[in-house]
Amino acid sequence: MSTRLHLSMKPAAAPVRSLGHAPLRSLQRKCSCGGAGGKCDACKKKEATLQRSPAQPLSAPAQKSFNPLRGHDFSRMRILANAGAHESGSFVPTLIRTPHPGFLSGIDERLQDELQPGQVPADAGHAKPQEKKARGCKEICDDAYKDPALNGAGGGVICDGATKCACTFDIPVGTGIKRGECPEIDSIAAKHEARHLPDVDCDASKGLHRPPFRDQSKANASECTHRKETSDELSEAMKKAAEPCKTKMGDLKSVLDTWVKANCGAH
Repeated sequence: MSTRLHLSMKPAAAPVRSLGHAPLRSLQRKCSCGGAGGKCDACKKKEATLQRSPAQPLSAPAQKSFNPLRGHDFSRMRILANAGAHESGSFVPTLIRTPHPGFLSGIDERLQDELQPGQVPADAGHAKPQEKKARGCKEICDDAYKDPALNGAGGGVICDGATKCACTFDIPVGTGIKRGECPEIDSIAAKHEARHLPDVDCDASKGLHRPPFRDQSKANASECTHRKETSDELSEAMKKAAEPCKTKMGDLKSVLDTWVKANCGAH
């Protein structure tokens, strides 16, 4: 009688490990305020307030200008500009409350304009040109006073571009009067030069310059009229002036009267 031995070629199955009693682990997230265990009630309330906050999108012209610059779509971007934006901003991406300098490099000033109603950038591809501030007449006259080519004749109409000023300088001829030495004389001289303002035109393409009379044929008549008026004003001012300015006023009046007599005839 033969005995057959049956051998199984199938490997024995590995014992199955039971997971029924294995400890479970879960991801514990921290709250925005730093506390563990998820969002706390206070932070949830703040987040709900943020969701109701009046965030505003960029205007259509601004989006159209910004989008081509960086290849980004700004249509979903919102700006928080209310009083609680700084505090509420802790719940939202940095871009919404404070744009990253590198991301908005070159257009940060445009974004600031967007926060101001009515100031939408016309061209975000270029920086804003700085407007040249017009100089005042005091600065213009002070510069002309230092220029020997401009500071003759005791005063004159001086232009800086299209800006026209009545300036006073030293009056050395026959008087030796320095600008600022006698305020009364400076005031009368300034009035004299101001009367000539309508007689000349500035050249807007030039810097500091002394324009000629518009009509040279009327220059002498204009000067005669105004020098006589200035002489009369000096006579009145001398009545109240103190020395040494009173004497200097008399010297200047004498110079004017001599010029009028020599150049104006019966005018």
